[in-house]
Amino acid sequence: CAWGMGAAGVNEAQVFMRLEDKEKRKRPSDQILEVIRRRLPKIKEASYEFIDMREMFMGSGGQKPIEVKVFGKNLDRLKEFADRIAADCMGIEGLRDIDLSLKKGKPELQIKLDRVKARKMGFTLGQVAHSIEAAMLGKVATKYRIGGDEYDIRVRYREIDRHSIKDIENIAIVSPLGFQVPLYQIASIEYGEGPVKITREDQERKVSVTANTYGRDMGSIVEDIRARVAQIKFPPGYFVEYGGRYEDMQETFYSFAIALVVGIILVYMVMAALFESLSQPFVVMFAVPLAFIGVV
Repeated sequence: CAWGMGAAGVNEAQVFMRLEDKEKRKRPSDQILEVIRRRLPKIKEASYEFIDMREMFMGSGGQKPIEVKVFGKNLDRLKEFADRIAADCMGIEGLRDIDLSLKKGKPELQIKLDRVKARKMGFTLGQVAHSIEAAMLGKVATKYRIGGDEYDIRVRYREIDRHSIKDIENIAIVSPLGFQVPLYQIASIEYGEGPVKITREDQERKVSVTANTYGRDMGSIVEDIRARVAQIKFPPGYFVEYGGRYEDMQETFYSFAIALVVGIILVYMVMAALFESLSQPFVVMFAVPLAFIGVV
């Protein structure tokens, strides 16, 4: 089954799918995901992202299996390096859904105030912003109470008067000097993009290249990525680290190795105390692995 849910932005949508139990289906989840990935239509300037909800519930925080983190100061240079890494890794076998953490800003209308003109007419930036907000969004003038419920009464321009850019330009701004002027006389309206989300790690700016995997182990895929990233020459102050679930896996293996070494040392210390010898525990400990293959 599938259902939709509101996403973080107006330009995003989410669809959740719940698979049947393993006993009721013939394919594993990764194969089903691959079939869905191939059947999705290609839409210009649109991208798809696949998230395994099990990983989120198990505490991975929704991390992708593969993450290449590019650190540096200049956001444009970081975007340039991240784009190149994504392009170079496109043909790696088993790599799917390559994506960048640095997204384009949302399209918006930007009102730029001519501060010199505004100051001559007695306007401040706050007054102009307040007038535009009141005209387009409205202000709560009072409340209407009935049957124990309260309803806001919001006053704003009619819908027909806030339908186009021309309507915004004609918003009347009242001056403290006692007159009013249309907005276009003291400001200009331009198309632009809203601010992008800038992520940091250890106080360093970061852009991540993330990807999913299919039909191949993460270790070999990361080795291929390392080989291609090694061909890129980074200027001083820019460097790359590897994260995602691959990093978690490496940290887990390292912890297991430390625990194994500590365990062996503790066993040796106990046996040395029991045998009152420093050499006999070695004989016993080296004989145990040989016993698994039938050596007596």
